[in-house]
Amino acid sequence: MTERKSKAPVFRDDCEAASLEASACEELSLDDLPIEDLPIEEMPPEVSFDASLGASAAHEAIAPPEYFRELMDGAWEGLTDEELAGSDGEVDDIDLTGAYAAGADPEPAADAPARPADDVFNVESAPLLGTTLLEASAGTGKTFSIKHLVLRLVAELDFSIEKLLVVSFTRAATAELSARIQHHLAQASAYLSGEKTEEETDDLIVRQVRTWEAAGLDRETACARVRASLTGFDNASILTIHAFCQKMLKNHAFTASGNLSEELSDDDGDVFSDAVEDFLRRELDRLPDEGDRRALLRTESWERILRALDGQPADLVRHRAAPADDDTSPAVNAAFERFVTEMPERVAEEKARRGIQTFDDMLTGMWRTIAADTDGHFTAGIRRTYRGVLIDEFQDTDPIQFAIFDKLFLSGLSVEERLRRSLFFVGDPKQAIYRFRSADLNTYLRARAVVSGVPDGRLPRLSTNFRSSKPLVEALNAFYSRPGAGTPFMRPGLEYRSVDASGRRAGLWVKENGDFSPALPFEIWGRTEPLGSADENDGELDRAVAFDIKLWVERGRAGEALLPWEDEKDDASLVCETLDVDGKSRPMRALEARDVAVLVRSRDEARGIIAELQKLGIRVRISSQESVFATDEAMELLLLLRAVSAPADERLMKAVRTTRLFGETLADVRADDEARRIAVRERLEAARELWMQRGVAAAVESVTTGEHLAERLLPVRLGERRLANYAHLVELLHEAGRRYQTPAGLISWFERKMTDTKDDEAAKMRLESDANLVTVETIHSSKGLEYPIVYWPYAHKGYSKQKSATFRRVNPKTGEAVLEVSPVPVTEADDLAEEGMEELTRLGYVALTRASARLVVGATMIRKSERSAEWRANRLKNPFFWSLTRSWDPTQVGVVEALRELQAIEDLAGAEGIRWRETDDVLAKAQGEVERYDAARPMPDEDDFGVSPAHDVWAAWRTASFTGLTRTLGDDEPAAAHFAPRKRLELSDRILTFPRGPRAGDALHRVLETADFQAMAPETEAVRAMRTAHAERVIGETLEFSEAEKPLAAAAVARMIGDVLNSELLPGVRLRDVPPEARTAEMEFLLSMPSNLTAARLGEALARLDPRYAVPGLTEASLTGYLTGFIDLAFGAGGRFWILDWKSNAIADEREGFTEEAMAVEMTRHHYRLQYLLYGVALRRCLRARLGDEFRESMIGGAIYVFLRGLSAEDELDADGRRPGVVVDEVHPAVLWCLDELFANGWSEETVRKAEAEIGRSGARSN
Repeated sequence: MTERKSKAPVFRDDCEAASLEASACEELSLDDLPIEDLPIEEMPPEVSFDASLGASAAHEAIAPPEYFRELMDGAWEGLTDEELAGSDGEVDDIDLTGAYAAGADPEPAADAPARPADDVFNVESAPLLGTTLLEASAGTGKTFSIKHLVLRLVAELDFSIEKLLVVSFTRAATAELSARIQHHLAQASAYLSGEKTEEETDDLIVRQVRTWEAAGLDRETACARVRASLTGFDNASILTIHAFCQKMLKNHAFTASGNLSEELSDDDGDVFSDAVEDFLRRELDRLPDEGDRRALLRTESWERILRALDGQPADLVRHRAAPADDDTSPAVNAAFERFVTEMPERVAEEKARRGIQTFDDMLTGMWRTIAADTDGHFTAGIRRTYRGVLIDEFQDTDPIQFAIFDKLFLSGLSVEERLRRSLFFVGDPKQAIYRFRSADLNTYLRARAVVSGVPDGRLPRLSTNFRSSKPLVEALNAFYSRPGAGTPFMRPGLEYRSVDASGRRAGLWVKENGDFSPALPFEIWGRTEPLGSADENDGELDRAVAFDIKLWVERGRAGEALLPWEDEKDDASLVCETLDVDGKSRPMRALEARDVAVLVRSRDEARGIIAELQKLGIRVRISSQESVFATDEAMELLLLLRAVSAPADERLMKAVRTTRLFGETLADVRADDEARRIAVRERLEAARELWMQRGVAAAVESVTTGEHLAERLLPVRLGERRLANYAHLVELLHEAGRRYQTPAGLISWFERKMTDTKDDEAAKMRLESDANLVTVETIHSSKGLEYPIVYWPYAHKGYSKQKSATFRRVNPKTGEAVLEVSPVPVTEADDLAEEGMEELTRLGYVALTRASARLVVGATMIRKSERSAEWRANRLKNPFFWSLTRSWDPTQVGVVEALRELQAIEDLAGAEGIRWRETDDVLAKAQGEVERYDAARPMPDEDDFGVSPAHDVWAAWRTASFTGLTRTLGDDEPAAAHFAPRKRLELSDRILTFPRGPRAGDALHRVLETADFQAMAPETEAVRAMRTAHAERVIGETLEFSEAEKPLAAAAVARMIGDVLNSELLPGVRLRDVPPEARTAEMEFLLSMPSNLTAARLGEALARLDPRYAVPGLTEASLTGYLTGFIDLAFGAGGRFWILDWKSNAIADEREGFTEEAMAVEMTRHHYRLQYLLYGVALRRCLRARLGDEFRESMIGGAIYVFLRGLSAEDELDADGRRPGVVVDEVHPAVLWCLDELFANGWSEETVRKAEAEIGRSGARSN
């Protein structure tokens, strides 16, 4: 290394990284520091940068300062030449005094250079260093950009994956982001190494590699960096904000002064209720006046208020107590003031004393640790850990979250330090719709102002929509870009900028008069002359939506409504037509029910449409972000839990009988049928016994099975939805049951969850089915999703002022946050109501941008009076008309004029654009068309009575087994083999001579299933007699033998029992040593199978995971439904769990014939490997459910197949651990993970590839 004569400036973080005191920084030279920690200006002469590609020792001369100016693309603007490097390449100390010194708050100065807010972001060439706030409008490829930025940071700047932090705001989003980043890195690695060709690789990666090569970054270097990050991907920090805080507090527990014994939980027990009770006891004693006491007790929201205060640290969010009303006495107001100021700290102390920490505490704990970090060790440690930070969904941030990121990575660093790091905020303020979760648009706008005001800040945007067809993109541009004053989002500074269409989506095509043409992309439905009442107008709209959906589904079935076929999502067999679209030949598929979504703001809005759809025979699935604890099913399950815990309580028993769980009417209960009462009590008592022995899930299952719940609910409306809610709640109960092991404790937990207002991702309602159904979901839950056809039928619903005991304000200019609390719920102030109305316009934007091909908006009005066709004024005040007219007070004239302007925009991308349609005309046309399709169908036979056969309803759903699955295979054996006479040996006391066939096999299974392993293992005369007696009993019940044969058969089976129990199946493992609590015989399972997984797809995945799993001949038969079966024996030994299956196959007439090769042939011929993989998935799910966070993929060892006729305890394991009669197959964890994912979520190429890659890395794949 060339010796440097001068000392260079060193930053405080570098000193701390070397564990030096600040005073020693001046004496530290560059040679004392690792190169990766140096700012780019201080690289030794041997290291230079090429095109922002990171450090490379290939050049001797440091890049000139002009290069840095070009590299940073304006990031250095605002710094003088003197502050940058001199002509000799050395860098002098930069004066960090003033607004941007480390630790200073970077207030946007009035004269700060403004950053262009409309720069288009190019993910291939955008600067990586510095601070970027990237605005990503709906459908513009936000996630795609993030994963490619990660690739560039890894390859160009040599930031290993462990040095990157990627944050999103939900677990589902982080899981998807992680999978997509890993896949992108893997694809880049494969292309860089030559494993994949250009044709097999994403175009963006190909172009990016060419750019790297042109700039001097060779393939080998880039490939090595990417592969290193893939190898360390398990250590990647792709986290939710809560998980990030948890990880940092844990990893830096000593510098953070953390409590290592605290338990993380989503449940804080009785901390808040106990604190409220304690407060009220003290305060009631202080208040001598009876009226004041009653006034204090009038507050019903103490616990909710305290939770709100606990989640908003007072040093960051100011707490302000507001009196209930003017009549409240000063003593009561003073008591409430004490509650607001004192109780949050008491709750924090009590949590610390109990060792409890919730996910919300992670945020407040992180902020308090940062605020208390006066010596900077904690924050410095985090900054050393992460050199690149990407924060997704940034519009959903709140003041606490932004304060954490701001102090760690923005205002807490100097300009110079930020310029050697990478910080990306990615979001879309137009989609800020989570105000009810404390997400705050003012915080986002404040952050945007901060980024705009710093020299290294950039505000680019993504400008191309990849989601929607060109006609629909241009229609939305037209709607949101109408000329005139104001913004469609009713918020200064929040504008809509038109986006370009990528042209990749061909839109929806409909066949009319024999030719296909594009469908209308954007329709607005309403009545120029509305009906008299809201119910009449909404009812007509519900019917119009239902019949229109029915019409499009019928068109799809007839091949008259087509959508573009997409390689990543659709099976090749779906292609039914090829159309010329924009001069390109596009494969098309028929539209299906799954392509349609109805978006609503609440479940109440959906009830009418769901009812109308079901009248037309269209099944729906309901997706919502509401908590399952807020459903009717939760209340009914609570009644059941109470009744089971006290089966002698007549009132509880009567109450639970009237729920859907028992299905009795009030008349049934009043009838006081003694026999029924006794039966119900016995069922409840039996359930309580099961609860104590096997847990709450077993107790509930015994009731639902005994009362035939599924059979009663499935045929009725919303039955599938209700069953899904019951199953979800039981799963959550089972999980909580590990912590609350008494009925009283678990019931108390369940009651708290039903009243808890905290957002709990695990409690969000799940989809009841993945079948081909129309989706009805809330707009909030649709965010991030897309559907070809979207209906937003209730766009005319306005805003109602909220009542609450807690309100939060954030000053958009200063960023100051205030939490206002009141003893009783009060109506929100006008300024907060206006923020709520603004959010509705953004919610409308989310709804309008979910569609990829066709969008329908319902905006029905009400007559002002019976004699007037004028529209009622309050109905005009809705988010759709606010955005349309840019006015808080739309008028009928203004709305009509705006609609006329939109309809006047002709020929949007070759198709008609936005059209107003009268609701009654839509309904009449759709009804007529549906009748035409119905008339074209064949008439039913007279004796059908017009009723569809039952199998039409349930044809797609079935219950199958492993045997049934293998029936989908082609028959590769001669037909005569099935009818050939079975070979029978002369019976003796050897199991080889035992009769063959399925009945004999069942008998042997039953013998082993009911055997006492420990008692029957010893080789003594008494035990041998016990085995023989056991064998005689089972054989006598299942098979027929002559009197002469019975002793021989019993002796053979008794001897087999001894061989099975005493043989060493695994090194050091014999079944005699496995205690009863470590094994389960005849373990039953039921696996749900998705609609888009066929037997052939399953076979493809198996063959790719390991050639030995290949099952040739599987057909295209759908596996939709359930797969059931019984595992002969599941047991744990040596720290791992194993599947054991008894096989009575007569491979040979002598034991010597049970060779490894012969058994391998048998395993392949009968597809036993497929069998044990299915069993393995069932075992994996069972272990995950029972062990929770303690489950590890490596716990499952594999499968043991015991060929009973070839086993002898006299044989010993050979050097490879094998013995005659036993096949031991270990299973790679990635195989079971992959199959579990496919069974749960359907076919996914990405899932299979990920498993292949994992198996390949471990070298576990057989040849």
